[in-house]
Amino acid sequence: MKKLVYKLPVLFLIVVLLWGMVNQTCFGASQIDQLIERYSQRIEANPNDAEAYYERGALLAKIKNTEQAISDFTVALAIRENYVKALYKRGIAYAELNKFDLALNDMEKVILLEPNNSGSYIGRASLFQKQKKYSSAIADYSKAIELEPNDWYYLFRAKAYEEAESYDGAIEDYSTLIQRSPNSHMYYLMRGTVYEKRLSMYQFAVKDYQKASELDPTDIVSYECLGNLYTKLKEYEKAVVCFDKMIELKPNWSDGYKQKGRLYYELKKYDLAITNYSRAIEISPQQSVLYFDRGNAYLDKGLRANAIPDFKKALELAPKNKKFLKKLIEVGK
Repeated sequence: MKKLVYKLPVLFLIVVLLWGMVNQTCFGASQIDQLIERYSQRIEANPNDAEAYYERGALLAKIKNTEQAISDFTVALAIRENYVKALYKRGIAYAELNKFDLALNDMEKVILLEPNNSGSYIGRASLFQKQKKYSSAIADYSKAIELEPNDWYYLFRAKAYEEAESYDGAIEDYSTLIQRSPNSHMYYLMRGTVYEKRLSMYQFAVKDYQKASELDPTDIVSYECLGNLYTKLKEYEKAVVCFDKMIELKPNWSDGYKQKGRLYYELKKYDLAITNYSRAIEISPQQSVLYFDRGNAYLDKGLRANAIPDFKKALELAPKNKKFLKKLIEVGK
Protein backbone atom coordinates (compact mmCIF):
# COMPACT_ATOMS: atom_id res chain seq x y z
CA MET A 1 0.00 0.00 0.00
CA LYS A 2 1.28 3.42 -0.91
CA LYS A 3 2.50 5.37 2.11
CA LEU A 4 0.33 8.34 2.92
CA VAL A 5 1.71 11.74 3.81
CA TYR A 6 -0.58 13.28 6.41
CA LYS A 7 -1.16 16.94 7.11
CA LEU A 8 -1.20 17.35 10.88
CA PRO A 9 -4.31 19.04 12.30
CA VAL A 10 -3.74 22.49 13.70
CA LEU A 11 -6.59 22.11 16.18
CA PHE A 12 -4.78 19.51 18.21
CA LEU A 13 -1.11 20.43 18.00
CA ILE A 14 -0.32 23.17 20.44
CA VAL A 15 2.90 24.38 19.12
CA VAL A 16 1.61 26.63 17.46
CA LEU A 17 1.62 29.79 17.96
CA LEU A 18 4.27 30.81 19.62
CA TRP A 19 6.59 28.36 17.75
CA GLY A 20 5.40 28.79 14.04
CA MET A 21 3.53 25.53 13.44
CA VAL A 22 0.62 26.79 11.33
CA ASN A 23 -1.41 24.77 8.81
CA GLN A 24 -1.32 27.02 5.76
CA THR A 25 -2.95 26.68 2.38
CA CYS A 26 -1.54 27.95 -0.88
CA PHE A 27 -5.04 28.70 -2.18
CA GLY A 28 -7.04 31.89 -1.73
CA ALA A 29 -10.76 31.79 -0.98
CA SER A 30 -11.79 32.40 -4.59
CA GLN A 31 -9.45 29.67 -5.81
CA ILE A 32 -10.93 27.23 -3.30
CA ASP A 33 -14.44 28.07 -4.52
CA GLN A 34 -13.34 27.44 -8.10
CA LEU A 35 -11.80 24.10 -7.18
CA ILE A 36 -14.90 23.06 -5.25
CA GLU A 37 -16.99 23.84 -8.32
CA ARG A 38 -14.60 21.83 -10.51
CA TYR A 39 -14.88 18.76 -8.26
CA SER A 40 -18.66 19.20 -8.10
CA GLN A 41 -18.74 19.04 -11.89
CA ARG A 42 -16.64 15.86 -11.79
CA ILE A 43 -19.07 14.33 -9.30
CA GLU A 44 -22.04 15.31 -11.46
CA ALA A 45 -20.37 13.67 -14.45
CA ASN A 46 -19.41 10.57 -12.43
CA PRO A 47 -21.22 10.04 -9.11
CA ASN A 48 -18.85 7.17 -8.31
CA ASP A 49 -15.71 9.30 -8.41
CA ALA A 50 -14.40 8.71 -4.87
CA GLU A 51 -11.35 10.91 -5.38
CA ALA A 52 -13.53 13.86 -6.41
CA TYR A 53 -15.59 13.52 -3.22
CA TYR A 54 -12.42 13.29 -1.16
CA GLU A 55 -10.80 16.34 -2.77
CA ARG A 56 -13.97 18.41 -2.45
CA GLY A 57 -14.27 17.34 1.17
CA ALA A 58 -10.68 18.38 1.86
CA LEU A 59 -11.37 21.83 0.37
CA LEU A 60 -14.59 22.20 2.36
CA ALA A 61 -12.67 21.31 5.51
CA LYS A 62 -10.18 24.09 4.74
CA ILE A 63 -12.95 26.68 4.74
CA LYS A 64 -14.48 25.18 7.91
CA ASN A 65 -17.55 23.77 6.17
CA THR A 66 -17.00 20.76 8.39
CA GLU A 67 -20.38 19.03 8.20
CA GLN A 68 -20.37 19.04 4.41
CA ALA A 69 -16.75 17.88 4.39
CA ILE A 70 -17.70 14.90 6.56
CA SER A 71 -20.54 14.12 4.17
CA ASP A 72 -18.14 14.08 1.20
CA PHE A 73 -15.58 11.91 3.01
CA THR A 74 -18.37 9.49 3.96
CA VAL A 75 -19.53 9.19 0.34
CA ALA A 76 -15.92 8.64 -0.79
CA LEU A 77 -15.63 5.81 1.75
CA ALA A 78 -18.91 4.29 0.61
CA ILE A 79 -17.55 4.19 -2.94
CA ARG A 80 -14.02 3.07 -2.05
CA GLU A 81 -13.84 1.00 1.10
CA ASN A 82 -10.73 1.52 3.23
CA TYR A 83 -9.91 4.84 1.53
CA VAL A 84 -7.27 5.79 4.08
CA LYS A 85 -6.94 9.48 3.25
CA ALA A 86 -10.71 9.94 3.55
CA LEU A 87 -10.76 8.10 6.89
CA TYR A 88 -7.99 10.27 8.23
CA LYS A 89 -9.53 13.53 7.06
CA ARG A 90 -12.97 12.54 8.33
CA GLY A 91 -11.45 11.74 11.72
CA ILE A 92 -9.96 15.22 11.87
CA ALA A 93 -13.28 16.75 10.84
CA TYR A 94 -15.18 14.83 13.51
CA ALA A 95 -12.70 16.08 16.09
CA GLU A 96 -13.30 19.66 14.91
CA LEU A 97 -16.90 19.11 15.98
CA ASN A 98 -15.81 17.48 19.26
CA LYS A 99 -17.21 14.15 18.12
CA PHE A 100 -14.24 12.32 19.57
CA ASP A 101 -15.70 8.81 19.60
CA LEU A 102 -16.33 8.97 15.86
CA ALA A 103 -12.95 10.60 15.28
CA LEU A 104 -11.14 7.93 17.28
CA ASN A 105 -12.98 5.17 15.43
CA ASP A 106 -11.72 6.54 12.11
CA MET A 107 -8.15 6.97 13.37
CA GLU A 108 -8.04 3.44 14.71
CA LYS A 109 -9.16 2.13 11.30
CA VAL A 110 -6.34 4.13 9.74
CA ILE A 111 -3.84 2.46 12.09
CA LEU A 112 -5.24 -1.00 11.25
CA LEU A 113 -4.84 -0.26 7.55
CA GLU A 114 -1.38 1.35 7.81
CA PRO A 115 0.22 0.14 11.05
CA ASN A 116 3.72 1.09 9.92
CA ASN A 117 2.86 4.64 8.95
CA SER A 118 4.00 7.09 11.61
CA GLY A 119 1.36 9.60 10.55
CA SER A 120 -1.37 7.17 11.59
CA TYR A 121 -0.23 7.35 15.22
CA ILE A 122 0.29 11.10 15.11
CA GLY A 123 -3.36 11.53 14.11
CA ARG A 124 -4.63 9.43 16.99
CA ALA A 125 -2.19 11.01 19.44
CA SER A 126 -3.54 14.46 18.60
CA LEU A 127 -7.06 13.26 19.43
CA PHE A 128 -5.95 11.85 22.76
CA GLN A 129 -4.09 15.07 23.55
CA LYS A 130 -7.17 17.17 22.76
CA GLN A 131 -9.12 15.04 25.26
CA LYS A 132 -6.31 15.36 27.85
CA LYS A 133 -5.62 11.63 27.67
CA TYR A 134 -1.93 12.32 27.88
CA SER A 135 -0.56 8.85 28.61
CA SER A 136 -2.30 7.50 25.49
CA ALA A 137 -1.11 10.49 23.43
CA ILE A 138 2.46 10.04 24.61
CA ALA A 139 2.34 6.32 23.80
CA ASP A 140 1.23 7.09 20.24
CA TYR A 141 3.84 9.82 19.79
CA SER A 142 6.44 7.32 21.03
CA LYS A 143 5.28 4.76 18.47
CA ALA A 144 5.53 7.37 15.72
CA ILE A 145 9.07 8.21 16.86
CA GLU A 146 9.96 4.51 16.83
CA LEU A 147 8.74 4.25 13.23
CA GLU A 148 10.15 7.56 12.01
CA PRO A 149 12.26 9.58 14.45
CA ASN A 150 12.12 13.21 13.43
CA ASP A 151 12.15 16.59 15.14
CA TRP A 152 8.43 17.23 14.74
CA TYR A 153 7.42 14.08 16.57
CA TYR A 154 9.80 14.71 19.46
CA LEU A 155 8.40 18.22 19.65
CA PHE A 156 4.80 17.00 19.75
CA ARG A 157 5.64 14.52 22.50
CA ALA A 158 7.50 17.18 24.49
CA LYS A 159 4.42 19.40 24.40
CA ALA A 160 2.24 16.48 25.51
CA TYR A 161 4.61 15.88 28.42
CA GLU A 162 4.31 19.56 29.35
CA GLU A 163 0.51 19.44 29.30
CA ALA A 164 0.64 16.29 31.42
CA GLU A 165 2.96 18.12 33.85
CA SER A 166 5.60 15.46 33.26
CA TYR A 167 8.32 18.03 32.94
CA ASP A 168 11.26 15.63 33.16
CA GLY A 169 9.95 13.94 30.00
CA ALA A 170 9.63 17.31 28.27
CA ILE A 171 13.20 18.26 29.24
CA GLU A 172 14.48 14.93 27.94
CA ASP A 173 12.74 15.42 24.58
CA TYR A 174 13.95 19.01 24.21
CA SER A 175 17.47 17.83 25.06
CA THR A 176 17.17 15.19 22.34
CA LEU A 177 16.02 17.84 19.90
CA ILE A 178 19.03 19.98 20.81
CA GLN A 179 21.33 17.03 20.16
CA ARG A 180 19.63 16.40 16.82
CA SER A 181 19.57 20.08 15.77
CA PRO A 182 22.20 21.88 17.86
CA ASN A 183 21.90 25.11 15.86
CA SER A 184 18.18 25.56 16.45
CA HIS A 185 17.71 28.37 18.95
CA MET A 186 14.02 27.54 19.34
CA TYR A 187 14.69 24.26 21.15
CA TYR A 188 16.87 26.05 23.69
CA LEU A 189 14.07 28.58 24.21
CA MET A 190 11.51 25.82 24.73
CA ARG A 191 13.68 23.93 27.18
CA GLY A 192 14.56 27.15 28.97
CA THR A 193 10.88 27.96 29.37
CA VAL A 194 10.26 24.61 31.08
CA TYR A 195 13.26 25.13 33.35
CA GLU A 196 12.01 28.60 34.29
CA LYS A 197 8.21 28.38 34.34
CA ARG A 198 7.70 24.79 35.45
CA LEU A 199 10.73 23.73 37.43
CA SER A 200 12.04 27.07 38.77
CA MET A 201 15.54 25.98 37.75
CA TYR A 202 16.55 29.51 36.88
CA GLN A 203 20.27 29.06 36.26
CA PHE A 204 19.56 26.35 33.70
CA ALA A 205 16.96 28.62 32.10
CA VAL A 206 19.45 31.51 31.92
CA LYS A 207 21.97 29.30 30.12
CA ASP A 208 19.38 28.14 27.60
CA TYR A 209 18.11 31.66 26.89
CA GLN A 210 21.68 32.88 26.51
CA LYS A 211 22.45 30.07 24.09
CA ALA A 212 19.31 30.86 22.09
CA SER A 213 20.36 34.50 21.76
CA GLU A 214 23.86 33.43 20.68
CA LEU A 215 22.49 31.12 17.99
CA ASP A 216 20.13 33.80 16.66
CA PRO A 217 21.21 37.28 17.78
CA THR A 218 18.24 38.78 15.89
CA ASP A 219 15.55 36.89 17.81
CA ILE A 220 13.69 39.30 20.09
CA VAL A 221 11.95 36.54 22.06
CA SER A 222 15.26 35.26 23.41
CA TYR A 223 16.11 38.68 24.85
CA GLU A 224 12.61 39.16 26.24
CA CYS A 225 12.70 35.79 28.04
CA LEU A 226 16.18 36.48 29.36
CA GLY A 227 15.32 40.04 30.41
CA ASN A 228 12.19 38.96 32.26
CA LEU A 229 14.10 36.21 34.04
CA TYR A 230 16.88 38.62 35.05
CA THR A 231 14.17 40.91 36.42
CA LYS A 232 12.76 38.01 38.44
CA LEU A 233 16.27 37.31 39.75
CA LYS A 234 16.70 41.04 40.55
CA GLU A 235 19.65 41.30 38.17
CA TYR A 236 18.29 44.58 36.88
CA GLU A 237 21.29 45.87 34.94
CA LYS A 238 21.40 42.68 32.89
CA ALA A 239 17.64 42.92 32.33
CA VAL A 240 17.94 46.49 30.99
CA VAL A 241 20.61 45.34 28.53
CA CYS A 242 18.22 42.70 27.22
CA PHE A 243 15.29 45.09 26.86
CA ASP A 244 17.52 47.66 25.16
CA LYS A 245 18.59 44.95 22.73
CA MET A 246 14.92 44.30 21.95
CA ILE A 247 14.43 48.00 21.22
CA GLU A 248 17.57 48.10 19.08
CA LEU A 249 16.38 45.14 17.02
CA LYS A 250 12.81 46.39 16.63
CA PRO A 251 12.45 50.05 17.66
CA ASN A 252 8.82 50.22 16.54
CA TRP A 253 7.74 47.27 18.67
CA SER A 254 6.28 48.29 22.01
CA ASP A 255 7.25 45.26 24.11
CA GLY A 256 10.81 46.40 24.77
CA TYR A 257 9.58 49.68 26.22
CA LYS A 258 6.80 47.93 28.13
CA GLN A 259 9.24 45.54 29.79
CA LYS A 260 11.59 48.40 30.69
CA GLY A 261 8.65 50.27 32.13
CA ARG A 262 7.74 47.32 34.33
CA LEU A 263 11.31 46.90 35.49
CA TYR A 264 11.59 50.58 36.48
CA TYR A 265 8.19 50.41 38.16
CA GLU A 266 9.42 47.49 40.27
CA LEU A 267 12.43 49.59 41.21
CA LYS A 268 10.06 52.46 42.12
CA LYS A 269 11.71 54.65 39.48
CA TYR A 270 8.36 55.99 38.41
CA ASP A 271 9.58 58.74 36.07
CA LEU A 272 11.54 56.22 34.00
CA ALA A 273 8.63 53.80 34.10
CA ILE A 274 6.23 56.48 32.84
CA THR A 275 8.65 57.52 30.09
CA ASN A 276 8.92 53.95 28.79
CA TYR A 277 5.19 53.26 29.05
CA SER A 278 4.49 56.48 27.18
CA ARG A 279 6.81 55.47 24.37
CA ALA A 280 5.13 52.07 24.22
CA ILE A 281 1.72 53.77 24.00
CA GLU A 282 2.94 55.92 21.10
CA ILE A 283 3.79 52.72 19.25
CA SER A 284 0.76 50.64 20.32
CA PRO A 285 -2.04 53.05 21.30
CA GLN A 286 -4.68 50.29 21.31
CA GLN A 287 -2.90 48.11 23.89
CA SER A 288 -5.01 48.51 27.02
CA VAL A 289 -2.49 47.12 29.50
CA LEU A 290 -0.03 49.91 28.70
CA TYR A 291 -2.47 52.54 29.96
CA PHE A 292 -3.20 50.44 33.03
CA ASP A 293 0.48 50.06 33.82
CA ARG A 294 1.20 53.74 33.27
CA GLY A 295 -1.80 54.62 35.42
CA ASN A 296 -0.32 52.58 38.27
CA ALA A 297 3.00 54.37 37.88
CA TYR A 298 1.24 57.76 37.99
CA LEU A 299 -0.76 56.67 41.02
CA ASP A 300 2.26 55.47 42.97
CA LYS A 301 4.07 58.67 42.09
CA GLY A 302 1.19 60.55 43.69
CA LEU A 303 -0.29 61.85 40.43
CA ARG A 304 -3.86 60.58 40.85
CA ALA A 305 -5.24 63.11 38.35
CA ASN A 306 -2.95 61.63 35.67
CA ALA A 307 -3.74 58.06 36.65
CA ILE A 308 -7.53 58.22 36.32
CA PRO A 309 -7.59 59.03 32.55
CA ASP A 310 -5.22 56.12 31.94
CA PHE A 311 -7.42 53.70 33.91
CA LYS A 312 -10.46 54.97 31.98
CA LYS A 313 -8.67 54.47 28.67
CA ALA A 314 -7.60 50.95 29.66
CA LEU A 315 -11.21 50.07 30.48
CA GLU A 316 -12.48 51.71 27.29
CA LEU A 317 -10.16 49.47 25.26
CA ALA A 318 -10.95 46.35 27.31
CA PRO A 319 -14.44 46.89 28.79
CA LYS A 320 -14.73 43.31 30.08
CA ASN A 321 -11.53 43.45 32.12
CA LYS A 322 -12.61 43.16 35.76
CA LYS A 323 -9.21 44.18 37.09
CA PHE A 324 -9.34 47.45 35.15
CA LEU A 325 -12.86 48.16 36.37
CA LYS A 326 -11.99 47.40 39.99
CA LYS A 327 -8.98 49.71 39.86
CA LEU A 328 -10.95 52.57 38.36
CA ILE A 329 -13.63 52.22 41.04
CA GLU A 330 -11.00 52.20 43.79
CA VAL A 331 -9.19 55.26 42.46
CA GLY A 332 -12.44 57.11 41.77
CA LYS A 333 -13.59 56.93 45.40
